[in-house]
Amino acid sequence: MLRGDRAWTLSQLQQLWGEGWHDLVEDVVQLYREWGLMVSDQGVRDPMQRDLYPKDWDAIAQQVKSDADWHCEQCGKACIRPGETITPLLSAFGRSG
Repeated sequence: MLRGDRAWTLSQLQQLWGEGWHDLVEDVVQLYREWGLMVSDQGVRDPMQRDLYPKDWDAIAQQVKSDADWHCEQCGKACIRPGETITPLLSAFGRSG
């Protein structure tokens, strides 16, 4: 997740969608399938049922990511850390922020 924050990531992708970056958003969601986000005609959505998680889930998730040095424990792929921007993703797709 960008910045280790699911809600922030979703809001940034929704903003890009609203600005017309549909292909980019679709590419990012496809590239980072493990995020579990979905794209529809209306934009990006999070199918995660947040009401099933503890209220402090974001803090728990951030601590786990921090403990893993911001790398996926399964595939080793780096996560974007808090404070980093979406610009590296845009650059990866040959776009500017």
